[in-house]
Amino acid sequence: MDFGDAQKVLIDVLNSLDQNKFEVALLLDYAGGALEKEIPIQVLLYPITNGIGRFSKYEFIRFFHRVRCRLHLEFYKVFPFLLERKLSFIPDVEIAFTHLGLPALLRSPFTKSKKINWFHSDISFFDVESRNRVLELMERCDITVFVSDTTKKRVEEYFKESISNGVLIYNLLNDQKIKELAQKFVDTEEFFKSQDCKTFVSVGRLVYQKGYDILLEAHKDLIREGIYHRIVIIGNGPDYCYLKEQISFLGLEETFILLGEKENPFPYMVAANFYIQSSRYESYPLTVKEALILNKPIISTDSCGVREIIEHGETGYIVECSKIGLKKGMKMFLVESEPVNKIKQKQKQRETDFNLHNQQTHQQLECLLLENKEKYFSI
Repeated sequence: MDFGDAQKVLIDVLNSLDQNKFEVALLLDYAGGALEKEIPIQVLLYPITNGIGRFSKYEFIRFFHRVRCRLHLEFYKVFPFLLERKLSFIPDVEIAFTHLGLPALLRSPFTKSKKINWFHSDISFFDVESRNRVLELMERCDITVFVSDTTKKRVEEYFKESISNGVLIYNLLNDQKIKELAQKFVDTEEFFKSQDCKTFVSVGRLVYQKGYDILLEAHKDLIREGIYHRIVIIGNGPDYCYLKEQISFLGLEETFILLGEKENPFPYMVAANFYIQSSRYESYPLTVKEALILNKPIISTDSCGVREIIEHGETGYIVECSKIGLKKGMKMFLVESEPVNKIKQKQKQRETDFNLHNQQTHQQLECLLLENKEKYFSI
């Protein structure tokens, strides 16, 4: 349960379910993770093995812990019937909340349960072998939930036919909780105090998908053109060292800042002037929706589901995923006040629409899970 969009959505889904209608079990490969404490108390938690956060601090012993955990997981793959003993009940519905969980879902010993695949990815960026494998597994599920209409259409384009078991359910977000967390005190003065230096903030894992290398190039060009600004990235990931080296090589340590992972990124989003999303691909960019809730002027690349969240030129500004595209959007936000003010105003006007949209999503979710009057389901 580390930080991630799918994990955050899962927490919101679990919190939204009526305890009088559902009894929920959450099956995890690994115990731990920053979001584990966010799991609602009524959810039955079944980790298969310990997470890295619970390993010994000594590297030699940690190695054996890793090996033991890997063998433990492989054992359950070979003998999936052991899950029957672990869960101690028979679920009516089982859900793989990411496509990575599909193989385990379809190996389940509970042959009579309904199998639901929750698909958060943009399949057009999968390699051909992975794409064909995911589609084959998807066909074997009872239902596939797509989190954006664009994601569903791209799968159907590749399949060359409609997904008969596919439904569209947008990601749930607790807007009130986001606003409350945004008001908590966090010392943001070091990066957001200067009124003369406008700041963009972005939240995401430091991975190729998020396009932070492209954003760094756009930032470098604008700084060299004399358009001074700062970019703060909240998140961590495998590209941290590479990005850190590039920032140092370009001499941009003071203006392109890797702030690391933050349990509560929302006060930083509020303190910034703008939100920017530089993703090469996304299924449904959750942080764009969070920025919309917090009334931040948004620049986003034209990744998969973003046009289902913001309207170009109205509630945000959508650019092509390139250095030129990002530069164009950033330069406009930095030197022109009228488009930015218009976006902020339009966002406020659409706040009621967002609340209605969230209610509809919640109703869809309940209908999906209750259509056969299930008592239990596990994720």
